[in-house]
Amino acid sequence: AEGITEKPAFEEKPFYGEDVSDKIKSWRQIYLDRKWVKVPIHDGRRLGHGNKVSGPAIIEEPNTTILVTADYDLICDKYSNYVMHPKGTSLEEIISRLKQK
Repeated sequence: AEGITEKPAFEEKPFYGEDVSDKIKSWRQIYLDRKWVKVPIHDGRRLGHGNKVSGPAIIEEPNTTILVTADYDLICDKYSNYVMHPKGTSLEEIISRLKQK
């Protein structure tokens, strides 16, 4: 089967800041790294440019669920895309490393 869809328009969003405490809709126990851990459940529809989610955490979207493990952070870029990267590294470092390859 082949489906034809319109390509999404990328629109830059205003900077919302890093704080995501008001985007937490609940907390849940999950089994991670061989133990039970209580993690925040974030409402992905409300996350935006600059928001930073530190793992472990879950982001719920209407059609997917994203697990951010304890070793990673996630940030929303200016187009509200999710970019996950290892803790202790900045997004700029990762982009620089990719350009070197």
